[in-house]
Amino acid sequence: MIRRLRGGKTRIENMPILDKQGNLLCSAGERLERFKEYFNELLNAKVIIDPTTANTIQPKNISPTEKSRQEKPPTIMEVKTALKQMKSGKAPGNDGITVDLLKNMQTLKQLSNNDFRRKRTVSMSSTTTVSSEESTCTVAKKSRIDVEDSFNDLYNKDIFLD
Repeated sequence: MIRRLRGGKTRIENMPILDKQGNLLCSAGERLERFKEYFNELLNAKVIIDPTTANTIQPKNISPTEKSRQEKPPTIMEVKTALKQMKSGKAPGNDGITVDLLKNMQTLKQLSNNDFRRKRTVSMSSTTTVSSEESTCTVAKKSRIDVEDSFNDLYNKDIFLD
């Protein structure tokens, strides 16, 4: 009694639960059955409309010009405007890309261009194995590969914000 007056936690076992007729439920089994009945009625609402009515509703047809407008990719200005409106520091979407990454794409582009702009030569070795019934011989070949700025194609458009 003092705990209830004080406002502390009360045990759920001591709380009175009534059935639909207003009778007090005493046993745990009766309480569980009442909870089951209550949530079954709450979450499984009865359907008042005929199921065939939903099938007769036709989707709205849109004009071909509106359809082509909606299917076009976004313009550069639309992307810039959308990026300005997005808040930084939020969780990434399903693709794992954060807004901060998109907003700082210009800086990332400059960093990657500085790294890959210089032409580099990489020596790679590959091996070729020739086998016959009598013996196996491995021949090593040396080749030179020129690594150029292959990322320029990815960043050829300057669409991201500074």
